[in-house]
Amino acid sequence: DAKGGSGTGVIKVTALGPDGAPGTLRWAYDKANAQNRRIVLDPSLPAGGVIVLDSPLYARKPYVTWDGSQAAVTLKGKQAGTDVLFFTATHNQIAYSLRCEGHWKENPNYEPVNNAGCITMDGDGGAIQYPWDDKWAESSFYTRRGVRDSIFDRVTTSQCEDDCLAMW
Repeated sequence: DAKGGSGTGVIKVTALGPDGAPGTLRWAYDKANAQNRRIVLDPSLPAGGVIVLDSPLYARKPYVTWDGSQAAVTLKGKQAGTDVLFFTATHNQIAYSLRCEGHWKENPNYEPVNNAGCITMDGDGGAIQYPWDDKWAESSFYTRRGVRDSIFDRVTTSQCEDDCLAMW
């Protein structure tokens, strides 16, 4: 039974960017704590807007709800070859009504990069895929915990280079 951030306060995403500024998705995730674990894309965001992440958002905090049901916006990485949301070494995540887009359409001749998709859920948490990435090594290799007890509902991914939605 995934609990997500049920029963906790809401942190609203009210800005499309720049990444990390107050009101942005990364800012909201960084603000998530025991009392506030429901991240809601606010309906005041412009329809058709794009939230651009400078780098993958590594979602490691447990008991977080990602709610995109009130805003018609898309999550996208700033550059090709990187994931947008990367869930690893966590549990009790609920993500629904999220739209994520890769870079395939912008550069159809781009050589796909292994594991460069929109949303990745590391279920085994056991392999070092990117040994140069300290965040990966800290969360996956040393702890050996993957994603568990989580729900991903109405999550749309498109235009990805390799895996739009990877679960392993």
